Amino acid sequence: MWLAGGYFDESFDECEDRCYTIAGYIGPQLPAVILDLRWKDLLKHYNMAYFKCSELEFGFGEFAQYRDDPSNMQAPLSAQEKAKIREIKTAFVCAWVS
Repeated sequence: MWLAGGYFDESFDECEDRCYTIAGYIGPQLPAVILDLRWKDLLKHYNMAYFKCSELEFGFGEFAQYRDDPSNMQAPLSAQEKAKIREIKTAFVCAWVS
């Protein structure tokens, strides 16, 4: 019997003409379990319940906690906020490599 696991992000932005997605991961059981454990560690590390790319891009949802002023979601992202977004995005996209 072959077991597999997969991760897919269906993130999209209904209000814009943009669409965001991350590659889906599917594979044998052992690499899938390792990815699952790394993913959970990253969620815990960044104090998040889930990862959604479209929310990350604009600092909404789970990522609002990293905004300079989480009560003002209309403010443009600062350089510090953009750096944090890049750090988080890189960590999750590279979770299967490390």
